[in-house]
Amino acid sequence: MTYKDYTGSAEVSVEDGVLHGRLLGIRDLVTYEADTPAGLEAAFREAVDDYLADCAEEERKPDKPFKGSLNVRIGADLHRQVAMEAFERHMSLNDLLVRKLRMANAVQNELATGDPSPEKVRAACERALAAVRASGVDMPPATVPGYGRASKPTRAARRP
Repeated sequence: MTYKDYTGSAEVSVEDGVLHGRLLGIRDLVTYEADTPAGLEAAFREAVDDYLADCAEEERKPDKPFKGSLNVRIGADLHRQVAMEAFERHMSLNDLLVRKLRMANAVQNELATGDPSPEKVRAACERALAAVRASGVDMPPATVPGYGRASKPTRAARRP
């Protein structure tokens, strides 16, 4: 369920005989419950409205779900690899990672149904790449000459 940019869960408590949920993606705990699916939707919307009203009354900013930034620990080797790829492609590391995540997500969505045969995987990758390109995140080819080959260090890189 989504309302005013907030997303809510919907769960069943068999023991209590009720439906219940909470707002997802925020630090504050906001819950709601009802006896029917329609009631749960109404309780969810009321919980969002109450949460926003309480925040306004307390003169504090409500948590914003899914801000668009996250911290991911990927290890030094993978960090180095993607940083070098971004450098080679004349892209920021952030733009490269956003593109890779969009591509992986699009391929996963394409393959979510059915048997992942090689032909289906190839077609899914092509459709995903087209979708990512259409999203406006461009990925130029790697063009830095000499990357991966031993080369004589520049004067600035030499140590005295």
